[in-house]
Amino acid sequence: MFAGIVGTSGSRREYSVLGDKVNLSARLMGHSIHSVGKNILCDRDIMIRAGHKIDFIFSGKKAFKGKKIETEFYEPVFHN
Repeated sequence: MFAGIVGTSGSRREYSVLGDKVNLSARLMGHSIHSVGKNILCDRDIMIRAGHKIDFIFSGKKAFKGKKIETEFYEPVFHN
């Protein structure tokens, strides 16, 4: 991933975030919009990194554009 200023001149510069995880996040966001009740989704890597602090349930697996294999995605479980 890259986060920073991109562009060649003062009038054509902007702060941007680029990379594979950013693209996957956009795909997961688009998928969650079309899936009833799934407001937040993350991939397996994020689930593992946050797993000791947040509970997750397996939500599905899908072939997303730009990925050679299906990506597993998970939904956090919030307890009251």
